Amino acid sequence: MKDRRKNGDHYWVCANVTPVIEGGKTVGYLSVRTKPSRDEVKLAESTYAQMRESSLTVAR
Repeated sequence: MKDRRKNGDHYWVCANVTPVIEGGKTVGYLSVRTKPSRDEVKLAESTYAQMRESSLTVAR
């Protein structure tokens, strides 16, 4: 995913997020984040571009 630092800069990160459930209710989330490979970033950029184009097509 493409994330944003406090200063506004963007960076890429692989994130796996799991809900923390207590008593049948979600009380938080656990996230493990790692640096993506160049191939993973290229795939993500392509996927984001396709999503943007699809949303523009649907909005018309």
